[in-house]
Amino acid sequence: MTQPSTPGRSSGTAVGFLVTLALLVVVLGWLFSDSFKPGVTLFSNDAPLGAHTADQVKTPGAFTGVWHDLNWLGANGGSYPADLTFGALYLLGPVGYSKFHAPLALLILGLSAWAMCTALGFRRPVAILTGLAAALNMNAFSNACWGLSCWPLAWAMSFLAVAAVAARTSVLPWVRLALAGLAVGMSVTEGADLGAIFSVTVGAFAFCHTLFSLGNGGKGIGLAVARVGVIGVFAGLMAFHIIDTLVFRAKVLDSVAAQKETMTPEQQWDWATQWSLPKAETLRILIPGLHGYRTDSPDATRYWGTAGRDPHWEMTHQGYSRFSGSGEYAGVLVVLLALFGLASAFRGKGGPLDPVERRMVAFWGAVAVVSLLFAWGRYAPFYRIVHATPYFSSFRNPIKWTQPFHFSVLMLFAFGLQALWRGYIEREPVSPAGFGAWWRKASGFDKNVVVAAGAFLGISLLFYLIYATSTSDLVGYMVRNAVASPQENPESVAREVAQYSQHQVGVYVAVLAISVFLLVRALTGAFAGPRAVYAAVLLGLVIGVNESRANKPWIVHYDYEAKYVTNPLFEYLRTRPGHERVMVAPFAMPPLSQLQQVYGAYWLQQQFPYFNIPSPDVIQDPRPRPENILFKQAFQGTNVVRLWELTSVRYMLGLHGTFADLMGQQLDGGRGRFRSLFGFELQFPGPGVAQAVTNGTGPLALIEFTGALPRANIYTKWEFSTNDEATLHRLADPAFDPAHSAIVSTPLTWIPVEGAAPGKLEMVSYAPKHIVLKTQAEAPAIVMLTDKHDPEWRVTVDGQPSQLLRCNYLMRGVQVPGGSHTVEFEFGGSSRTLFIGLGAISLGVVLSGILIAGLRRGRGES
Repeated sequence: MTQPSTPGRSSGTAVGFLVTLALLVVVLGWLFSDSFKPGVTLFSNDAPLGAHTADQVKTPGAFTGVWHDLNWLGANGGSYPADLTFGALYLLGPVGYSKFHAPLALLILGLSAWAMCTALGFRRPVAILTGLAAALNMNAFSNACWGLSCWPLAWAMSFLAVAAVAARTSVLPWVRLALAGLAVGMSVTEGADLGAIFSVTVGAFAFCHTLFSLGNGGKGIGLAVARVGVIGVFAGLMAFHIIDTLVFRAKVLDSVAAQKETMTPEQQWDWATQWSLPKAETLRILIPGLHGYRTDSPDATRYWGTAGRDPHWEMTHQGYSRFSGSGEYAGVLVVLLALFGLASAFRGKGGPLDPVERRMVAFWGAVAVVSLLFAWGRYAPFYRIVHATPYFSSFRNPIKWTQPFHFSVLMLFAFGLQALWRGYIEREPVSPAGFGAWWRKASGFDKNVVVAAGAFLGISLLFYLIYATSTSDLVGYMVRNAVASPQENPESVAREVAQYSQHQVGVYVAVLAISVFLLVRALTGAFAGPRAVYAAVLLGLVIGVNESRANKPWIVHYDYEAKYVTNPLFEYLRTRPGHERVMVAPFAMPPLSQLQQVYGAYWLQQQFPYFNIPSPDVIQDPRPRPENILFKQAFQGTNVVRLWELTSVRYMLGLHGTFADLMGQQLDGGRGRFRSLFGFELQFPGPGVAQAVTNGTGPLALIEFTGALPRANIYTKWEFSTNDEATLHRLADPAFDPAHSAIVSTPLTWIPVEGAAPGKLEMVSYAPKHIVLKTQAEAPAIVMLTDKHDPEWRVTVDGQPSQLLRCNYLMRGVQVPGGSHTVEFEFGGSSRTLFIGLGAISLGVVLSGILIAGLRRGRGES
């Protein structure tokens, strides 16, 4: 399907782009205005400021390799890809990125939606309004504010891919397909498994679009396969980096396979589907705030639904009772016009959409339905059907499928608005007539639309009246389902939350009434001809004002200078020359509960990375590596002190007084290796800010475990074992002394010299990817770091490459001859994937230039 070009089309496109850009900058700039204030930044759960300032992820070094040294024993993080997210992080810096990553991602999403509509030949107001609706879609908006701005960027790239596939031009079709593939690859790079879902969706669209245009014959099917193949090749080129990182470095598929071996099918199902969309909460698509917003909201907007609830919570009341990090509001007017688009697709030849457009609408309608059914996850049988397949079984959190659902709704909205514009607004204006006169002449389709919209409004009003009079039942449900925090009055909180929810339903009915009114007025021709500008302005106001209002609760700013202020506890831990690890005492004791919450929610995820304080605890590890699991399991129960010993856990946050002595007596045989260093108390100077104030009375204390191994060790005595099970058993044996001997699993050049004196070791410098040590020993020795072994680490002795050893099952080391030596461990440094990514981006720029030149030639010739 092609569309002739006209000389004025280029200037019209530029005007549409500038109007869309200006509109989005104004709206997003207003919503995120606090980000421009000095000392203030945007809250981010999944990408906090502290995490981006840690030495382990500093740019530009992170583009050639990331070694996460601040959690557990370290982990290979691959390297930063050449994509929009990390490009923005590099250019803006951690503070600038934390302030503006969300509005920038939403701006790109809106412009990409506009570009898609423009490529499909939609009218300028349609493209502008679709761009606004995409940027303010609550699913994309809330995830961006939650710290996952890479997800709306994955949407944006998918919009561009659709634009390249279905553009209404015959110019350079294979170049457009190559660009579509590069866009799909960037979507995968940004969204990982979400990008993979979008890649399948775009591939299916490309296949079907070919058949829509050419028919189902052999030629059409062959060409469709070829087109999808081209997209796949170029997508693989662009996504090579993320595939290399997840499959070959992080070895996610290996972790998935190992996890299946240690879980029953039902446990695997519960784990994979915990974050599903409850069917009743599908109403959140139409009613923002029906179930609240965030679990940590301090007022009536708190989330009270069940998304993220532990599958066995109703029976045990253990684990998550609920957890919502995203919203599902698509916009009342957006959904209404999406449904109008679907109805128009089945209108037949007399409708405003051509045959190919009608089939495209049907495709996106099918994607929306399938995506919603999958998003229900464990609350419906549909997801279980596909979960057993190899590919789907590696996915987690079916609620991610709400994102292709919202993407499809936006596509349907664009088609519905185009149908409205083409069929009812771009026509000769008529003299204003009453509704009755119009009704008598209206087509059956128009009458059915009015009746259906009116009936839906009536049902919604009835629902509101019933819901508004059910306060006591609603409050009782919230009390039974632990909506209030333990220190709050359950009934008072439940009543406040219930009233807010009821108010949101009332607002929904009001917005629906306005939307239905505007739709009916458009059908009657009230906005036809020169009055079309009123339609654009009024529809834009409804979308912009209503969806901005609905999205406001997701935007949370805070004073980062107050949050990341240091204190004596942090200063003591960050300046330890040996870089030993610290954790909170892992005992279920009421006096420790507040400290454990502060440690898990604030310090471990935010302040510790900011101050580069290492801990053996992992912030997020949904698919732990099997060797890590086995290592920890070897020291379960009363042998946990050996685990702390081997992993250099030198400091522990616990209680003041006799707590250290009791730990030593009960866990360490009274060897006196636990001692209290200094006392402190917690203070909370502001929301989300927890400070440690040192004193001599506690009630909390920093405890030192003197038995922990240094991060770097030298041994003139060692054992050799290639049997991992035997190695773990030996490490856990109380007779084994890890302070004076190591177990090596790699063949060695020298054997230990009997009776050799212990060597000496000095840590000259430490950085996450580069560690320099000085050694002195009278005999051959093993130098071991209590950091994880990984083949991407390289080691040199006196500047000469040496063999990297695997020691103590998980650790890395090297053998040195007797005498004085300089040992250097260095991680990564390969630029291969970076250059492939930059090459793919450069290719995209070149192809875009070729396509633009071709389009200009086509316009000139026309």
